[in-house]
Amino acid sequence: MTDTEAVDPGIPESRLSDPRSSATGRYRRPGRRRANREPSGKLLAFMKTNRVLVVLALFAGVTGSIATIEHNVRRSIEWTQGRLNWRSYATDRIAELRANVTIDDFESRLGRPRIITRLSSAGTTSTSFTQRIYQQRGYWVQAVVDNDDTVRNFAVTVCDPKLHPTWKNKNSSGESYKIQLGVTKMTAPAKFEELQFVWSSAGANVPPFAFATSGGTRTNNYQSFAWGTTEVCAKGFPNFTDADYAAMEQHPTNGEEDVAGEDIAAEDISEEGPFALPPPSDAPDELNSLFSRTFVNTFVVFGIYDSIESAQFPLGTDSLTAALLSEDP
Repeated sequence: MTDTEAVDPGIPESRLSDPRSSATGRYRRPGRRRANREPSGKLLAFMKTNRVLVVLALFAGVTGSIATIEHNVRRSIEWTQGRLNWRSYATDRIAELRANVTIDDFESRLGRPRIITRLSSAGTTSTSFTQRIYQQRGYWVQAVVDNDDTVRNFAVTVCDPKLHPTWKNKNSSGESYKIQLGVTKMTAPAKFEELQFVWSSAGANVPPFAFATSGGTRTNNYQSFAWGTTEVCAKGFPNFTDADYAAMEQHPTNGEEDVAGEDIAAEDISEEGPFALPPPSDAPDELNSLFSRTFVNTFVVFGIYDSIESAQFPLGTDSLTAALLSEDP
């Protein structure tokens, strides 16, 4: 008996004998075999005669890939810090801010401002100023910039009760002190023989405020500082009491009836600033309670040889601006 193999009757005999047919009866179409492709003679000759260019091209490709990876990693880190650990990230950003730097350097850390207010130099001063307001998560930054694009002073106001940026400075005797927003009380640094105050219960352009001020000596590079509280924040910091308002109205620091913050006529604008910030003075007994129990939510840094007496704008972001940009900063 002879073994026979079943054959599909639909396949022609000519294809059955063709070696390109498979055992299953499937016909493989002829095609070009893929040969190992090698660089052409011209390409090899170019690579041999231009080895420096080849190496540079490979190096550029590698460094470009590394730069792309580094950029993506940096963006990922910034996104993570900004979303998951934003308070630490904000504290680091605030610590990098400086007076006397260019506004470009300042904005490389904060981005573009939300509002810019220009002050026309209608008085004896030849310098014009702009106020720039930056809204950040949990805090506000005010920068006062002159017409040379130099930051003359800036103020950080914290509205998040868990955000505590810190400044370390020295008094005229060289003793160190620390101001921590949301933690330090206005009179907490007890190392100040030169500590004075400035306050106002209300004004046409500024909210109620109370600040302590010091500095301007060689130990702190002739910079001045102020720290205090305002009512810009909708939450997070207690507002002034009725007794506080009464005490501030009874004792305006400039000793006159027109309190800080009121507008002055254009011809009266001088180097002291157009908002008539009163000169710092000692605190009367009625305000000692306010200053001793009030937590600081704003810190102001004045540039070299500048001080609160030369302030061209109210200290910190005003409540009207804050309300305009956000109901809950």
